[in-house]
Amino acid sequence: RGLDKVSEFCQSNRLLISLEKTKVLSCKSKPKDQPKLFLEGQIVESVETWKYLGFHMNSKGNADTHAIEISKRCGHPIFLLRKLAAFKAVKHGQLVQVLTALIESLVLYASEAWGAFLPWNFGSWDRSLFERTNFRSCKAILQVSPSTDNIGARSEAGRLPLLFNIQQRSIRYWASIAKRPDSIIARLINDPEYANIGIMQKVGTDVMKNCNEGSIAKAMKTHRVAFVNQYSDYWRHRIEKSSKLSHFYYTFKNSVSAEKYLTSIQDPKHRQTLSKLRLGDHKLAVEALRLARPKIAYADRKCALCHMEVENEVHFLFKCSWLGYRDIRKDFEARVTEAVK
Repeated sequence: RGLDKVSEFCQSNRLLISLEKTKVLSCKSKPKDQPKLFLEGQIVESVETWKYLGFHMNSKGNADTHAIEISKRCGHPIFLLRKLAAFKAVKHGQLVQVLTALIESLVLYASEAWGAFLPWNFGSWDRSLFERTNFRSCKAILQVSPSTDNIGARSEAGRLPLLFNIQQRSIRYWASIAKRPDSIIARLINDPEYANIGIMQKVGTDVMKNCNEGSIAKAMKTHRVAFVNQYSDYWRHRIEKSSKLSHFYYTFKNSVSAEKYLTSIQDPKHRQTLSKLRLGDHKLAVEALRLARPKIAYADRKCALCHMEVENEVHFLFKCSWLGYRDIRKDFEARVTEAVK
């Protein structure tokens, strides 16, 4: 009956319906199980996904299909980011700007809407395709391998989870809605039926109070402090429990902010080498034998040159007694001493 009314309206107003652009997306059944719908005597095609205003909707009502499409579209920008990181003339700050403009803008498109349907916790968010794109981007900036630890690469580049950006955008969106309490969207969000997806229940009450009072800047600052504090606890726990980062990286990395060497070291090769050493993206025994089968205990990953100790980063830099390292280590220690002075 609804389709018949649409057809009658179009005929009376001299409008034509394009059946090639008209589809049926059911949220209750798969396309093959749907009853056939006719419009002007022709069957309307049933589909599982539909792109509307740049967002890929599916019959399940979640953002999974959109995440897959966005992940594919970000492939070329991430490749470009890795290429730019190899140029000496391109600074770290410029790489972050490219990431924000070409990648983050794609990932966060319409996140004020679909972000409200996602579980807002760090563990499940880090497994999402959206955040995996952020991980790939951080590794491209650092020029480390794809197998590098995700949490480590993100913190080394000084990036917060994109969940933070989604929440910030949602706060701004809610603030605009709060100014119009009689609007359809405001009434819909306040409906008890949708209480479990509203941002009011997911962002702190202090933030919502500031939004309702019109203090957007204060709300954003309050949210950032709360988010960073909560995320820092999660980040430290993940780094401490990581089999790849707990023995070396955890001993000196104490914040999620970007490291100074990313801006102070101008040579991209030197910058890449230091990133790889810090994040365990190397071929020392401590890492090369970590995934060996049968499993090799940490204490048994001995240095193949001196056979004395576990070949980890500290052993490689300062302790290995192999004569081939002697002159190199002396030059290295002299440079470090000079730099400290």
